[in-house]
Amino acid sequence: VLELILCGSQTGGAWARLAPALRAADLWLFWGAALVLVRLAGRQQSKMPYIAAVPLAVYTVTHFIPSLTSVAAVSFVVFSVVMLWFAAIMIRAYNDARIKK
Repeated sequence: VLELILCGSQTGGAWARLAPALRAADLWLFWGAALVLVRLAGRQQSKMPYIAAVPLAVYTVTHFIPSLTSVAAVSFVVFSVVMLWFAAIMIRAYNDARIKK
């Protein structure tokens, strides 16, 4: 839902000032869902949620500072790569569960 709001909010005004906060909130909700899924899959030993939180925190702070745009971009890319790691963990957990049946 937040992505739909962000896509339709390119008209300026209050939305333009609110968009960075909504984007950060959207990513934190995504991270929280990943944390829940890792626990539901029985992969609590996975360090992925904690590793992903670091670049996400850096992105959240630097996203609001115009002079640190490049730092925000790099931290977003790092966060995205770590979330791809999450996808691999979830696929492995799914395959493990399927094989056990």
